[in-house]
Amino acid sequence: MSKISISEMQARTGLKIPNDNFTMAFFMKIVLGFGRQNTAVSEYTDNEVDFICEMDEIRLRIHNVCSVEQRITILKEFYLEHYQDINRYN
Repeated sequence: MSKISISEMQARTGLKIPNDNFTMAFFMKIVLGFGRQNTAVSEYTDNEVDFICEMDEIRLRIHNVCSVEQRITILKEFYLEHYQDINRYN
């Protein structure tokens, strides 16, 4: 699990830095269903919609940040706050 970092993956993707982390690449293949077509329509809760909107705002905010380390830090803080919010309300 220590090899899987969504924050690092997003930071590298945004800066077009190749990710040579095999574990992360494999994890993303699992998440994306190994390329299979998914025709199911997801229904999101209000909290999930809020999270998606906040994620879009974070991507815009870090757009001009050129340091992969700074991007990772910002994204980690965002995900940690979201995780703590989930734990507070559940």
